[in-house]
Amino acid sequence: MVIRIHSGLEQRRMQQVSSRLFGLFRDLAAMPILGTSTITIDRFVRRYLYRHGMMSATVAYRGYPAHCSVSINDVAVHGVPGDRAIARGDVFTVDVAARADGFVTDTAWTYVTPGASHRDVELVQRGWRALRVLLQSIQPGVTVSEIGGTAVVCAAAEGLAIVPEFVGHGIGRELHEPPVIPFVSDHGSRRKERNGTDTVESRPADIALVPGMIVNIEPVFSAGATAVTQLPDGWGFSLDDRSRSVHFELSVLIGEDDGRILQFDGLPALRLPEDTPFTRITT
Repeated sequence: MVIRIHSGLEQRRMQQVSSRLFGLFRDLAAMPILGTSTITIDRFVRRYLYRHGMMSATVAYRGYPAHCSVSINDVAVHGVPGDRAIARGDVFTVDVAARADGFVTDTAWTYVTPGASHRDVELVQRGWRALRVLLQSIQPGVTVSEIGGTAVVCAAAEGLAIVPEFVGHGIGRELHEPPVIPFVSDHGSRRKERNGTDTVESRPADIALVPGMIVNIEPVFSAGATAVTQLPDGWGFSLDDRSRSVHFELSVLIGEDDGRILQFDGLPALRLPEDTPFTRITT
C-alpha cells in the first residue's frame, strides 16, 4: 500500500480541479429539476465536464455506464441514470468523478426538492452537520480508525446511522487510492466492504494522516436501518427498510495543522458553513 504525499504544486492542481467540478453542483441547484429524468441530469453532467475541460472518471470504470450516479430516496448510492424523473418531495444525491490536468476529483451532494417533508429537510441538515463535525476532526496525526470512530459518534449525535459497507478513500492521480477509510468504530475487525460492485473481506491498515495526503470523506448517513440490497442493475444499493439517506462527499487536504476542503477552495474545515449550501431545489 503506497500512500501518495502530494507536493505543493499537486495540492494546488487538486484544489483547482476540485473547485472546478464543484461548480457543477451549484449549477444543478439552479436548474428546473422537477420532472427532469435522471438521464437528463447525466447529459447535463457530460456537457458541464466538456465545457470545463474535464472528462468523466466513471464512464466504463468497472463497466459503469454513465457520467454520474443519481440516487433517489431509498437508493443510498450508485443509482444509474435512466427514465425515472425527479418528483416533488424527493431527496436525491448526485455523485460525479472527473479527470482534468492529470488529476481526479470526486464529489457527491444531496438535494431536497419542493414538497419535501420537514423531516427530510432536517435529515439533510443533520447529515451535513454530522459531516461538518467529522471533517473538523481530521488533521495530521489522526488515524484512519479514529476517523471511523468519530464518524459513528457524529452520526449518533444527530440521530443518524452510517451504512458501514461504503468507505472513503485516498484520491489524486487515480479515483481510488489508499488508504481505505471505513466509517465504523470497529476498524480492527475483519468485515465485508463494497467497493463498486465487488464485495471483499478486508482489514485495512490503521495509519496516521500526514501533511500532503488527500482523502475523500463520504459517510452515507441513514435515517433508519443500515442494511442494503443491490438493485437488479448491478450498481445501485437501496436501504432495506426504504428509509432515506444523505451522502455528501468532499476531499480533505491534510495541511500542517488542519484539514482543508478542496471543493471549497481550500477552506479550513472549521470554517465550513453551518447550514448546507444550495441543497434546496426551488423549481
